[in-house]
Amino acid sequence: MGKTQPIKKADDVQRFKEYYLEKKQIRNYTMVTLALNTSLRISDLLHLKWIDVYNFKANKYREHIDLVEQKTGKKNSIALNSEATKALELLRRTLDTFYQ
Repeated sequence: MGKTQPIKKADDVQRFKEYYLEKKQIRNYTMVTLALNTSLRISDLLHLKWIDVYNFKANKYREHIDLVEQKTGKKNSIALNSEATKALELLRRTLDTFYQ
């Protein structure tokens, strides 16, 4: 089995994200955006719940994700930047529309 090569060019990363937007695969777009902006492994991203990224009492996105990494068992606090929260908001709006 060959090694996976990283995407090295910013244009390639942007095209990768745009592909998911064009195909209306908002969940995948959000996962890619979160992965790129948090450096979390896919196993950690897949275990996230809305409560991990959104404060329902304050009605706003959290500034950090606090988690125990699946692979290492290490506790970690990861900052959520504006690009990550925009992707999460797009996913939330898409899900709200879908479930109405």
